[in-house]
Amino acid sequence: MTLDQRVLQLVSAFDGYGMLLFVLITSLTAAVLSFAVGVERVLRGKNISMTTYVLLSIGCSLLMTVSIWAIQLAEGIGDAGNALTYDTSRIAAGVITGMGFLGAGAIIKERLSVKGLSTAATFWICSAIGLACGSGFLIESVVFTVVVLIVMTLIGGFNRILDHRAPCLKATADNAYPLIPTINQLATQHSMLLKSVRIDKVTDSETTALIVFPIGCHKETVDYFRNQLNHVDGMTAE
Repeated sequence: MTLDQRVLQLVSAFDGYGMLLFVLITSLTAAVLSFAVGVERVLRGKNISMTTYVLLSIGCSLLMTVSIWAIQLAEGIGDAGNALTYDTSRIAAGVITGMGFLGAGAIIKERLSVKGLSTAATFWICSAIGLACGSGFLIESVVFTVVVLIVMTLIGGFNRILDHRAPCLKATADNAYPLIPTINQLATQHSMLLKSVRIDKVTDSETTALIVFPIGCHKETVDYFRNQLNHVDGMTAE
C-alpha cells in the first residue's frame, strides 16, 4: 500500500475524525512545499512575501479536499474506495482561473519591459501543489516541487550566464540624481529595448546602475545609447 493510499484511508478512520488528520497532513505538506518555492523567489531578491505562497497553497489544499469529500461525507459514504458520483473538478478549475487575477497583480510593466511573470507563474505552480496535496497525492507533490526547484535553479543559472554575455553599460550619477527613472525615460524616448536596469554599486557620493541589453543587440545600438546618456547633465556612461 502506497503512502497516498494510507493518507486517503485516514478520511474514514478514527470514527470520522480521520478527516481532521487528513486535512492537517495535506495542509502542512502544501505549506512546506510552497514555502520552499517562496524561499527561492526571496533568495533571488524578488519583492514578494513567502506568506503569500503558503496561504495560497494551503487554501487550495483545503478547497480541493472539500471538493472531493464534502458531499461524500454528507451522504455518509466516507470511503476512499468508492467511485465519485459528482464533478470534483469544478473547484479546481475555479482555482486555476482565479490564479489569473492574482498573477496579474504580480506583473508590472515598467516602460518597455515587463517584470513579475516568473512570480506570477510560481503562484500558479503553488496553487497546483495545493490542489495535489488536497487530493492526497503527497508523494507526487513532493516530486513535483523538487522538479520545479531544480528547473528554476538551472534556468536562473542559465539566465545569469546570458546576462554576462549580453551587452551592457554602466551609468554613474550623484546619489541625489534620479538615475534609473532617467535611464528608463531616455530608453522610452529613443524606443530602446532594455533587458534590465538595476543598481550595481553605491558609494558615499555616487550611484552606478547596470544597463543590460537583450542578447544580440548590435554594438552600434549600445554605442548610440551610451552617447545619449553622456549628453544628460550629471550622468556619465561607459
